[in-house]
Amino acid sequence: MKKLIFLITLFCSFICLGQAEKETAYLLFDTTNKEKISVEDGAGNSSIQSKYRKLSERDFVYYYVDNEQFSTHKTKSQRDTLSIKDFKKIKIVDLTYIKDKKAKNIIHYNPFKETHIYQWRHYM
Repeated sequence: MKKLIFLITLFCSFICLGQAEKETAYLLFDTTNKEKISVEDGAGNSSIQSKYRKLSERDFVYYYVDNEQFSTHKTKSQRDTLSIKDFKKIKIVDLTYIKDKKAKNIIHYNPFKETHIYQWRHYM
C-alpha cells in the first residue's frame, strides 16, 4: 500500500512539473557585432566566421548565434517591428541563459513557449 501511494504521489508530481508555465525567450541577434568564432563543418575542417550569421535556404531562414541554430519559416513566421518603448519592457536574454535553462529542464527539451529573435539594425 505504501508503494502504491508513493507511485501515485510521484506520478502526480511529474504531471505538475510537466504542466509548468513556459516562458517566452527574447534573443537579440546583433548583426553589428564583429566578433569571430571558429566553426567546424563536421568533416574536421574549420573556418573563422561571424558569431552572428544569417542564412536563407529555400523556405527557411537560419540564425546562428555562437554555433547554435535557430530557424524560422519565411512564409509562416510573422515579422514585426518593435518600438524603443516596447523594447524596454521585455527581458532580452543571451545564449548562455537559454543553454542553462535547457540544461536544467529535465521534463522537456525546450522549456520555452516561444523564442523571439530580434535582429538589431542600425540605421544612420
